[in-house]
Amino acid sequence: MSRTTRLGVGVLAWGGLAYGVLSLRHLPGDYTHPFCGPWGCLPPLQALAAVHGFWALALAPPVIWTARTLPPGRLRGLGTSLVAFGALALGILVGRELLTLPPGAATELRQYLPQRAVFAVAMLTDVPLVQIVVAGAICRGVGRRRGGRIPPSHAEVPGGPARSGQRRSQAVPNLARMTGPGRI
Repeated sequence: MSRTTRLGVGVLAWGGLAYGVLSLRHLPGDYTHPFCGPWGCLPPLQALAAVHGFWALALAPPVIWTARTLPPGRLRGLGTSLVAFGALALGILVGRELLTLPPGAATELRQYLPQRAVFAVAMLTDVPLVQIVVAGAICRGVGRRRGGRIPPSHAEVPGGPARSGQRRSQAVPNLARMTGPGRI
């Protein structure tokens, strides 16, 4: 199968998955009533699942491409950065929710702080913070799993990789010849 055909099939498959995920909003039922409280009510749960699922699907191709092309060290670094960024942003979001609670709020309302924090994260559909943390964890995990392997084409040989059919001793220049008298 040619590269163009594979790309076309991949784009069609991704489009079908995107349509399926976004169609979750059409599922019948009212599942949000149990999640209502003093902090408010959620929009339809199907719509939230569709938007968060689409963000995950939108981030999947770049994560897969990155996991396949970056070397393990850079992949682990990228994964750590994404997890740190996402966790910091989620922490700021939750901290904002804790700080916006009125100081004179009744103790009954303070017991709902964890639900209010989850509500704030679930309602944040403009920025895929949870999906960024998951993407970072995937990149870090793949980088860690591949970390011990060195591809044969990138063998650590001074002077570059050995050419095919050439012994390693022939690929490394003789240091005495390079630094002999009058060569420095």
